[in-house]
Amino acid sequence: MSHSVPANHLNLRLEQYREGYPQLAAFVKLDRCFSTWKRFDYLHIRNLHGLQDELVELELRLNALDNAEAVRLNLSSRRQNTNHERTDLLAQIRLKIEQYDKNLLAYHQLMLLPEPQPKHRESITRWVFGNKPLVRSESACFLASLQDSDFVALSPPEDDNAVLEDALDWALKRFPRFSALLSSSRNQTDDPKIFLCPPSVLRAIVRYFIALLVPLWLAAHVLILVSLPTGTSRAATFSIFILITSFIITSTTRVSKYKLILALLTYAAVPTVFLGSETKSV
Repeated sequence: MSHSVPANHLNLRLEQYREGYPQLAAFVKLDRCFSTWKRFDYLHIRNLHGLQDELVELELRLNALDNAEAVRLNLSSRRQNTNHERTDLLAQIRLKIEQYDKNLLAYHQLMLLPEPQPKHRESITRWVFGNKPLVRSESACFLASLQDSDFVALSPPEDDNAVLEDALDWALKRFPRFSALLSSSRNQTDDPKIFLCPPSVLRAIVRYFIALLVPLWLAAHVLILVSLPTGTSRAATFSIFILITSFIITSTTRVSKYKLILALLTYAAVPTVFLGSETKSV
């Protein structure tokens, strides 16, 4: 049975691709977060160890040639060197060290890539396990990804994606009717289990939520502090608010320690002035 491919290949839905590697590639293409790849740490290390030992052997041979050299000029001049064995050996070293450096730097670049988020690895594993696009022997790499730590993400989430975005994404998946309005996967697949919400939409919703929550949180501080009778109770309450705010920031954002300190100092400035003015008035 022949399968015709539409002229506009880019507009194919997931189910229109042939089963096998074509459909697997189409699934990974659905979202950049699915672009995860095995790093093969063990093989890279074995390869580097092998190249390293070959260079050690070449270095020993070069040292032996130098120590056995009877003509001093052969060690003092590259141009007038008549020891062709050394010349050939240096050519081998040049090629081998270039190969070693290339592999070492390539592995270094791989080590800099971040690991994929567990939820994305789980999504890939579930899809491969449920749809079985590949034969069992060639699916092992995907099915074992949850237990394997040497996977990398080529297109990691943006830095400001954190707990709030993840929580919102989780909540939307629990309400299919509402999430269908925001999902970007409706035009890409007929599978109701695949939910893809554009990161820009999640960020926008979170921004509006924060814009509403922060003023309410600050207003609650002021109302509670005003209602307290003494400066001591106000100071104690304000300290508790600082601790709670610090916990909220660290648990809902991927903020550095320096930005956290700056945020807390800025947050503490206004209530501190408020407490100081109240103390002077008393």
